[in-house]
Amino acid sequence: MSKKFTGSRQKQLSFQKKEHNGKTSANLVPMTFSADACKKALAKMIIIDELPFSFVEGEGFKQFIEVVQPMWKPSGRLVMAKNCMLIYGEEKMALKQIVKHQRLCLTTDTWTSVQNLNYMCLTGHFIDDNWKYQKKILNFCVVPNHKGDTLGRMVEQCLLDWGIDKFLTVTVDNASSNSLLIAYLERKTKHRKTTILNHEFLHVRCSAHILNLIVREGLQEIDDPIGRVRNIVRYVRSSPSRMAEFWSCVEKEGITCRLKPCLDVSTRWNYTYFMLERALTYQKAFDRLCDDPSFKLNVREEEIDEAFDDVDGFEGMDIVKLCETDDSELHDMALGMREKFDKYWGDFDKINQMLMFAVVLDLRCKIGFFEYCFRNTLGYDKTVVGELTDNITNGITRLFEWYVKNNANSNVHSQEMHMQKETNMACKSELGKYLVEASEDDSDKFDVLRWWKLNSSKYPIVSQMARDVLAIPVSTVASESAFSTVDV
Repeated sequence: MSKKFTGSRQKQLSFQKKEHNGKTSANLVPMTFSADACKKALAKMIIIDELPFSFVEGEGFKQFIEVVQPMWKPSGRLVMAKNCMLIYGEEKMALKQIVKHQRLCLTTDTWTSVQNLNYMCLTGHFIDDNWKYQKKILNFCVVPNHKGDTLGRMVEQCLLDWGIDKFLTVTVDNASSNSLLIAYLERKTKHRKTTILNHEFLHVRCSAHILNLIVREGLQEIDDPIGRVRNIVRYVRSSPSRMAEFWSCVEKEGITCRLKPCLDVSTRWNYTYFMLERALTYQKAFDRLCDDPSFKLNVREEEIDEAFDDVDGFEGMDIVKLCETDDSELHDMALGMREKFDKYWGDFDKINQMLMFAVVLDLRCKIGFFEYCFRNTLGYDKTVVGELTDNITNGITRLFEWYVKNNANSNVHSQEMHMQKETNMACKSELGKYLVEASEDDSDKFDVLRWWKLNSSKYPIVSQMARDVLAIPVSTVASESAFSTVDV
């Protein structure tokens, strides 16, 4: 009987959760048992919680189901795998219907696993019809190599599979192969009707990667003291007995912090900062640990103190001022960091203007933000400030004119041919009206997407620009995090 059981017509009252405007409520509704719904829910649990398919054949799970619903017998792992693939197919089809009407901003990253397999992750970013920011993994696959043309073909094929022909930017790190990837996509897609300004702003460099390169350049000057701190942290974390001994030293020193010492990650400078910050908190505990006869790390207490003094002295440095210091060590370190900064961000023309347009389309900033930064932060004179802000204004005007020319929104363009010229004239003044409108006050509670949602009828074309431009990711973190999730 249990094998044939698919459900019962008898209804039972049950609470059903409902979310509205971020709030969760529960309604009492009549419900009937459905074996098909249970199969689908179980498959979703397997996917969401990253459980093995064999989970459904575990004795504990079977006993649980016998208590919850003794008349239902779950399928085995092979059927469960098929159910998961069916859900994947359904979700992909639903997502296809959404993204085919969107202009996406892409991020991509590659990774080599411990098995020496090359992986690529492609993520799409967009703002949906309800003005909610969305990011979706479009592909996670093995690639033959990390060559630019190979990656370009893989990205192109993925976009074709999804039916995506409209994309604004591609955010990548500074690997040389990524420049070839961008060149390949630009070459293959720049002449499409949906391409904005011949992909002039296609390439967005990952800001987090550039920042990491700049900081790493400076950290080279204090590699030795950082290495000594890293070694003692690794020593403490290497076994439960050493960690217990360390916590004993912490207690004896009266240190109230109970956060575990952390190791850094070579590709993320902020993890080095977290390691040093945490280690400085436990400096006295590390000193006491060095005095212990059972301490087997070949380092003296004086060396640990010296290492902490070195890294502590670098906190809160001003790179510009350090470039002018008489201390040769600090001068060389700051100069290397400044050169690395200038390589990517030192010249105004090296920065993708789309990122500046995103600032202009933030109601709290607009063009005035750049005028303030150029004049007060960078110290430019009035003439230079005027030239740079005019450059930004001209750039966003060219972008706006492309949207005016290619906009197919029925709310903007009249369906009657004799109204077309009049509509275009109104559109051309729309950007100007937005730019001269008073800026919003800077507040953490201000939601720029909500503002555009409420004012999309007032600025129909500029709001479409904002919807595309504000979706641009400034880093590849969205794609990188996928590798951390799957643990390859």
